[in-house]
Amino acid sequence: MAAPLPLLCDAPEASHRGSPSQIVDRAWSVRVRHDNWSTKAIRRKTTGTGRMRHLKIVHRRFRNGFKEVNVKKAVNAPKVAPAKK
Repeated sequence: MAAPLPLLCDAPEASHRGSPSQIVDRAWSVRVRHDNWSTKAIRRKTTGTGRMRHLKIVHRRFRNGFKEVNVKKAVNAPKVAPAKK
């Protein structure tokens, strides 16, 4: 038989025994708690269901090789003298 889970004294419900995922995190209000029991709920909350303001820009830059706009070409290219007629 497994040992009982310890009480979380800093939690709002100090008498409630938390699940192992909550004990590891210790950040109940910051992270979304999940026990992976509902496939539909995971599908609703997953990445891509919201705006993705940052990720869609990063994904576009990833496909283009993270090219910077202000990168200048090499200055050391050999200069060709104009042809004389």
